[in-house]
Amino acid sequence: MPSPLENLFRARAETRRADGLRRAAQAIGALEAMGAKAVLAGSMARDDFHARSDVDLVLLDDGGRPWIDLFHAAEDAMRDMRFDLIHLADVRPDQRSRLLETTLDASALRSLVG
Repeated sequence: MPSPLENLFRARAETRRADGLRRAAQAIGALEAMGAKAVLAGSMARDDFHARSDVDLVLLDDGGRPWIDLFHAAEDAMRDMRFDLIHLADVRPDQRSRLLETTLDASALRSLVG
């Protein structure tokens, strides 16, 4: 039986995950509005997100926009939640398949956040 502290941590992580999914959907939507294509990856996409996890957004296509502009758009949506915006072009080829193993695109995120 989980302790009260474990229950508190679990509840906090679930609340943070729901907030993170909502913000990630907003960030990906903002990036798409700029002509870019991104997906959610990492612990949140794998469903092993915890209270101290960050949100990993993978930029598949920058739509010809400067990375810093895309970063600021994602930052506005993510607000105070820690996140990484990883440009797939900057990932070593031998690591790309692992990174993209479990991802959620905008459509999947919308279905999760309602």
